[in-house]
Amino acid sequence: MITDLGGGGTPMCRSALLLISAALLTGGCSAPGTVQFVSLHETEIDPPGTNVTRFSAQECYWWTDGAGNLNIAMQCRQNHVLLGKYGLVELGLWWRLDKPPAGSGRNYEVGRRRASAAFFSAVQSLRLSSDKGIVGVTVRDDGTMTGSFRVFMTPRPQLTVFSLMPQKPGQFLCFGKFRAVEDAERGKAIRRFCITGSRATPSLSLPTTQPTSNTSTTQRGG
Repeated sequence: MITDLGGGGTPMCRSALLLISAALLTGGCSAPGTVQFVSLHETEIDPPGTNVTRFSAQECYWWTDGAGNLNIAMQCRQNHVLLGKYGLVELGLWWRLDKPPAGSGRNYEVGRRRASAAFFSAVQSLRLSSDKGIVGVTVRDDGTMTGSFRVFMTPRPQLTVFSLMPQKPGQFLCFGKFRAVEDAERGKAIRRFCITGSRATPSLSLPTTQPTSNTSTTQRGG
């Protein structure tokens, strides 16, 4: 389990995030995407081995911006009442890619700051940006886009009550799958959350897409 997305923190912070992650894993089975993190911190490791933190997204959207570039955004927002004030967790992830696939699919290289993520909870607030990676996108007949991603991201820690001591944030490997529907308005709201940390997020009351398959989708270049 990644116990502190900032690479540091106190035992209280680590315990709270353990409970939050457990709530996310048991909060529901229907999701249009999954996001997983593995810490690549060079001076710390979770004994006895490296563990993975997994989030299930409730929303995932795609749209094209004014320059004609493909944008994809996904978000997880969970409020687990049994955890009280520690039960609210928000995670957003946004990619700004190149032009949409000309055919049925395309693999995109992700460079510095082409992807952003934001994490918010009662004990931690954190933003991350991409260093390098890849996103594979497949266009389906119904207009949805499915795919998978693998991106190295570096956190930009923010001061909280649990991070008064200097932190040494390490790099993370972020990977997962998605199934996105077209919706620029809701996608831009998630993008704003990822960039600014603003919690003015879209409603989760409307249905979006079906869960992604556990089997990997073969991507075709375009």
